Amino acid sequence: ILKISGMSCTGCENRVENVLKNIENVESVNANYNTGIVEIETNDIKNLNIDVIKETLEDLGYDILEVL
Repeated sequence: ILKISGMSCTGCENRVENVLKNIENVESVNANYNTGIVEIETNDIKNLNIDVIKETLEDLGYDILEVL
């Protein structure tokens, strides 16, 4: 679970979800712009690269506030 800033609409949610779903070992993504929470599910936590996820979100223009 990540807390991010910068999402302001459902379009942002969809963009975050669609881009993160393409990252290796990501099974599903649920983004909520109201709370700023992005939930990422994986079946292979050892091989999930959080740095790639953070970099991808930053490239989209979002700031990671916290990893929960």
